[in-house]
Amino acid sequence: MTWTTYRRRSAEGAAGDPEELAARRSVPQREHSGVWLSGKLGREVQYESVTELRVVQLLDHADQVTSFQEQPLALGYTHAGRRRSHYPDFLAVTTDGRTVLIEAKPRGDIPLAITRPSTAPRPGCAVARGGVS
Repeated sequence: MTWTTYRRRSAEGAAGDPEELAARRSVPQREHSGVWLSGKLGREVQYESVTELRVVQLLDHADQVTSFQEQPLALGYTHAGRRRSHYPDFLAVTTDGRTVLIEAKPRGDIPLAITRPSTAPRPGCAVARGGVS
């Protein structure tokens, strides 16, 4: 499996620079998609499902979270000879400076054969973004 990061961002930008806190992919309009007006971010946050909305609300009200971003970056990879990309649902920055990628999926909606390669941790990925190894 080969990994490529399509968009690189600085640790400062990931930690809450307002210019950087914007979705890297537009959320398609579906029955349960929409926007939440975040008091923490001072902008609308896109969500694709009721599960994602619940995560947005949790992140918006959590004292331990200083900022968060939906659809933060594209992770490129090759699986079974095909190039693919995966957008994690959220990136959150905590008060102690950690950066966390979050997937918000109901258990029944996760096809493991497809998501395991795209969500496997890459050595140094979190460290490069100011997280822990």
